[in-house]
Amino acid sequence: YQELFPHHKRTYPGVIELIRGLSKTYKLGIASSAWKKEVNLTLKEFDIAKYFQAVIAIDDVSLGNLTGTPYSARSV
Repeated sequence: YQELFPHHKRTYPGVIELIRGLSKTYKLGIASSAWKKEVNLTLKEFDIAKYFQAVIAIDDVSLGNLTGTPYSARSV
């Protein structure tokens, strides 16, 4: 993933602009069942890490997505 992503990255049209716009009014966070290093790589490659107040990944919780734990781990 780490080797291939930077060369094959893509996003849906308008998503980056939406994140920028929302971050002006709201505190944003990410909850993902991906590994933290993969989430951080994605945020870095799209230069959007600065827009997120919290990032919770699978390695931040003990039970992973089997119980929905990443999505209830922390409020922003």
